[in-house]
Amino acid sequence: METVIKVKNLKPGDILLVKDTTDEEASAVLINTKLSETWNTTQKGEYKCAALAADMVQQIFSHLDQMEKSERYRRHAQGIATAKARGAKFRRRPKERPAMLDSVRKLWEHGEISAREAGKQLGISHVTFLAWVNEA
Repeated sequence: METVIKVKNLKPGDILLVKDTTDEEASAVLINTKLSETWNTTQKGEYKCAALAADMVQQIFSHLDQMEKSERYRRHAQGIATAKARGAKFRRRPKERPAMLDSVRKLWEHGEISAREAGKQLGISHVTFLAWVNEA
């Protein structure tokens, strides 16, 4: 499959780097200047060349970092999908309900104890106790 890329301001001698990928996306980095044309013997010209080289290196490292980040994300998503296909659960296991839950709930329903006291008797928080009561 041949891909045509139209780039404005591309002149003879410019460098176009294209990374071939097997995915649907392709990455491209355009360097639109030749280093030899920016080199001057003056101190100001040397600074410009050094700044250009530093910018190019930074762009390349930034591009590589983004590619690594995308690959890490893809591998992580693939691992999660594989684990889910095997039947792994990604949640907390529900707390087992004590055998005396029904008797404590009856005491609470009759107003003999508070939800906090019921939670203490069962060894759970009052919020969990109320959630269990509302489920049933």
